[in-house]
Amino acid sequence: MKIYMAAKFSRRKELELLSELLKDVGHVCNARWVFGGEEGLSSEQIADVDVNDVIDADAIMCFTHERGTPQPGGGRHVEFGIALSRGKRLILVGPRENVFHHYPGVEVYESVSDFIQAERDWNMK
Repeated sequence: MKIYMAAKFSRRKELELLSELLKDVGHVCNARWVFGGEEGLSSEQIADVDVNDVIDADAIMCFTHERGTPQPGGGRHVEFGIALSRGKRLILVGPRENVFHHYPGVEVYESVSDFIQAERDWNMK
């Protein structure tokens, strides 16, 4: 399964490492931004790359933060909305931040390790 990882840009290096864990359960991160694939692009080009990566993915894994924590930006919420509108698998890592994170079928995990364990358990069935 191709998973688009959505998070604050400052977490890019962390997500690059976490993407390796996805391979352990047969998934691959297709978010080019995680691997530096947007360097040198304009904001318009970056938006186009990100939208196309979300559309191309089978699922989105959105990394969230505790409510009340200042979070500049928020592109991950737009990406989550695109995935929601296209019927993708919706995975949160962290707490629910907004009403759309309560949408039926949204999976919520405290950590990537919890997600990986759930995938292993599912694969054992």
